[in-house]
Amino acid sequence: MNPNDGPGPTRDGTGEPGAVSLDEFIVDRFLTAVQDKHRKAHRHPAHAHERPESRPTRNKADIEYAVMLAILDFYTEWMQAACSHVHVQLSEDVITVTVTRARLAPAEQRLAQSQDGRVLLQQVHDEVFKACQDELRRRLERVVKASVKETVASLDAATGRSEITITLGEPAANPASGLSQPSG
Repeated sequence: MNPNDGPGPTRDGTGEPGAVSLDEFIVDRFLTAVQDKHRKAHRHPAHAHERPESRPTRNKADIEYAVMLAILDFYTEWMQAACSHVHVQLSEDVITVTVTRARLAPAEQRLAQSQDGRVLLQQVHDEVFKACQDELRRRLERVVKASVKETVASLDAATGRSEITITLGEPAANPASGLSQPSG
């Protein structure tokens, strides 16, 4: 804020010198934090712009994040569905993913009102998922650095929420695969 502009609106509405305007408060509180975060990201250029799957050593959170990105990309490109929520839970050899679509199409909403319609939506979802399952498998194997034995999806047609269970196989043969192996 330019001092020659005079006092701007303040939180208390008085325009008193020394009182902080709402705009100044927001800039000070939030913009400064964003700028600091941006500066910190540039101090570590090795990982600043990399996706987690390209880092040399990854922890559970990195892998879950990479799986989430792969699932989002898959749903956007292959299922033509926008997602509002994706939750990924990684255990030793199973990944459970919950995907909630942003909204159902009006025709899907109407079908979801009846039991027969929900069954039909589930069947269509299953067939579409099966048709492009190999693409999802390739994407997942690339990010988890292990083979994918099986992917199973089920749809709750009323909510648009899908549960995907991914069973992992053997880790990639490359010892520098990026997965942290426990010692012992």
